[in-house]
Amino acid sequence: LAKVRAVIPRRGSEFPLKGHLNYRFQYQWVATAMIVNSRATEQALCRDISWRPSGRIHVLHNGLDLRPYDIKVSTIMPGSVATHFNDHIPGEADAWKIQPEDIGMLVLDLLTMHPRTLPSKIEVRPTRPDLK
Repeated sequence: LAKVRAVIPRRGSEFPLKGHLNYRFQYQWVATAMIVNSRATEQALCRDISWRPSGRIHVLHNGLDLRPYDIKVSTIMPGSVATHFNDHIPGEADAWKIQPEDIGMLVLDLLTMHPRTLPSKIEVRPTRPDLK
């Protein structure tokens, strides 16, 4: 993160963040701001959470076109990913899932894509969910 100017996660869910240490760390120390897709999401996200990133939450409604300002926004919608989400510890049983490095490669592809091209929505799914 040494040369990254901003880390801005986007929340489209109205489910509040959990009070786990990893969430606190990410939103207090790593994220420079947070984008949510509606005021309702902002309110639900911050309900009863004392460690919310006050003053750093910005509402950016879905469908807002920022191309005239030379800002490219891509939404990645991954299916099952082998992560530590919800205190899960990935193991051999998660081998069929998308791996975090797969999403990382996708992000690198987006960053190196020609400026004239904007993949706005990318849906990624495991190729073999039958191997569960």
